[in-house]
Amino acid sequence: MAKNSDLKTIEELSKKNKTPNYIFEGVKIHMGWAAGKAVTEKEYLFAVDKFLSEPSGSKTAKSKRAALLKSKKEKAVEITADNGGK
Repeated sequence: MAKNSDLKTIEELSKKNKTPNYIFEGVKIHMGWAAGKAVTEKEYLFAVDKFLSEPSGSKTAKSKRAALLKSKKEKAVEITADNGGK
């Protein structure tokens, strides 16, 4: 288990490793990470490598994209319902 001192936010690790923003955002979606998530550098680099090496049309990528779209759709329905359907 990582010590707290080994943990850094994904934003800090992105900057340290000079990860382009489009890759960083893709990694966040791929891993299901929210802003401010703290991980070790080893975990971060593994996630970046996994994201870059997995084909975007793979079954895993498609299922994660489907889950993300479903989540966004559910949130949109909630917002619409909160606004009285407007």
